[in-house]
Amino acid sequence: MTREQNPCKVQRGTEKNSAPTTIVLYRELLQFVELRLYLGSNVFAQGVADVRNT
Repeated sequence: MTREQNPCKVQRGTEKNSAPTTIVLYRELLQFVELRLYLGSNVFAQGVADVRNT
């Protein structure tokens, strides 16, 4: 459903669920940061392993 089809539900949802939405956004951001750190550390560890092997 688009916002034009059901504006009342959208307005009520934004008023009532502003905090949970923020929490969800923070959670997604944290997961993204953790994923970046995880991938970065893996790449770094692989680079260190390559340096040690040569």
